[in-house]
Amino acid sequence: MLKPTITTLTIAVVLGACSDSTSGNQADIADADVVDDVSDTAAPDADPTDTVVPGQPSWWVNQQDLSSAVLAVWGKSPTDIWVVGADKDDGQGPLIAHGTSTGWERIDLRAQDPAGGHVWWAAGPGDQFVYFVGENGRAFRYDRSSGTAETIDTGTDATLYGVWGASDSELWAVGGYVFPDTGPPTVVRITPEGASTVTLPASVADDVTLFKAWGSAADNVYVVGEKGTVLHWDGSDWSHTVLDGEPRLVTLHGAASDDMVVVGGTSQALILERGASDDWSDASPGPYSLLNGTYVSSDGTAYAAGLIGTVFQREDGEWATLPLPPVIKDWHAVWVDPRGDAWVAGGRLLSAAQFDQGALLHYGPPRDDLPPGPIPSLPTMSNPDPDPDADVIDSEVDEPEVVDMDADVNEADEVSGDVDTMDDVDTGPEPDTDTSDDNDVPDTVEDDTFEPVDTSLPPVDMVVGQFDAAGVVFTEFVSGQEIEIIQGPQGGVHIEIALDYGFPGGATSLPTEVNLFTEIDGQAVGDFVSLAYPTPMVGVERYRTFPIPLIFYTDLADPYVGANAVLNLSMTLPDNTTRAVMIDVVLVDNVNEQE
Repeated sequence: MLKPTITTLTIAVVLGACSDSTSGNQADIADADVVDDVSDTAAPDADPTDTVVPGQPSWWVNQQDLSSAVLAVWGKSPTDIWVVGADKDDGQGPLIAHGTSTGWERIDLRAQDPAGGHVWWAAGPGDQFVYFVGENGRAFRYDRSSGTAETIDTGTDATLYGVWGASDSELWAVGGYVFPDTGPPTVVRITPEGASTVTLPASVADDVTLFKAWGSAADNVYVVGEKGTVLHWDGSDWSHTVLDGEPRLVTLHGAASDDMVVVGGTSQALILERGASDDWSDASPGPYSLLNGTYVSSDGTAYAAGLIGTVFQREDGEWATLPLPPVIKDWHAVWVDPRGDAWVAGGRLLSAAQFDQGALLHYGPPRDDLPPGPIPSLPTMSNPDPDPDADVIDSEVDEPEVVDMDADVNEADEVSGDVDTMDDVDTGPEPDTDTSDDNDVPDTVEDDTFEPVDTSLPPVDMVVGQFDAAGVVFTEFVSGQEIEIIQGPQGGVHIEIALDYGFPGGATSLPTEVNLFTEIDGQAVGDFVSLAYPTPMVGVERYRTFPIPLIFYTDLADPYVGANAVLNLSMTLPDNTTRAVMIDVVLVDNVNEQE
């Protein structure tokens, strides 16, 4: 083991403006047509015990269009929320921000951490410290009272994807290596004295990456990862279990040792539950997009979230889809605040080259005490300041452009509906084709990311294409064209396509069923299935999907580079008609060849 060291840092904090016209305070931005009992000009409630505004649970946008994807959300209360995320190599370092009743503060680690890198997770078991972990074995302990941080020498350069502890006396950071490196899986024990890597059972495979840790107590800690890997710490020893089928386990959380949930999957959603027995039971909802985040409340209500806006809620032991949120992103994390409201965090996560368009959404009744305003940008710092104590916060720092959130929440009731109607949401093998109007996505959903289409095309066709790197320009495929194999930031490879089709008399957005698979030499090598995929309108009776990942059944692209592949694509629309197309492509890996 390497000898741990801790270095003290001083953190510069940038405060965000508390603008009622941006985001955060839902009473200020809610339209009277949506919540009749709320005034558009209602001021934040000074009484923290009286913060519920009349209205049923709905989706609310707190942040969107951030330059960095949000990878984790966690907090102590609705006005004590932490988010962390991607480092876009734009001179601002990784996204680390703290939301309070007065707005959002941006935590600046650049002077002490000039190399930077994504920060993947945050935790704070006590009242004084918050811990952040991320790429290259980086870990930080932030002192809330003094505004300073310590860098923790973890003794590894592995990416640390998760951290959890029962107290500040002992935390566990977990991770490993993904393409192009391999193994070994990594667990780091963090104490006030320092950190050290842990020797794991010999049965744990060297090429497994670990993703998250959670426990009900200091002597009952679980860690999950690839290939069905489950590790357990009983206070003295680690044990190792491999779940049947070796599923990819991404995140776990629980309310107690007899109420735990694990989510993940390779190309479809996976939900496993652990009750009083030691066995994990499969509660997967069927063919939906794969899941990244989960959280279990003390009352047993649970949430799971994943790609392309997918969010599930468990009530009374049953999982059901929540209505589509007004902003469709790839969700990576879920947190439930003490009042039972859910928060989801994400962005564009399918490619490590993207990791942008960060968003933070809240699901619950309208509130007047959530962190208002945007998360601010940081001033450009070309050369790290060796004396951060001397820094003066510039009150004239430009803030990121923020879209008027009124437009996003004006149709919130139409998007989310009443939580009491969850029984009406179809979670069986067939989508509910009678509720397309109830699931309409507002006109503002990502419409500005699509180029106008040729509306003269026949209304029954479907064409296959791909967006550019910015996710804006759509180009139709031709037979035999090359398509890039994309390496995911947490391992895994996929290709991305988009579908453009006509549907007469449709609504703003159609909940369609998508079934896609990639075939080489007659054998399926990857797929994507979703029973309720949102496809926004982009022209007169014309629709186009968001980028869809066809995820391969492997973590290595090399065996398929140069191969001729056939894409089999079909969609079932709300009127039960089907659009289907088959196209051949050539798989390439130009990005990694250039590197």
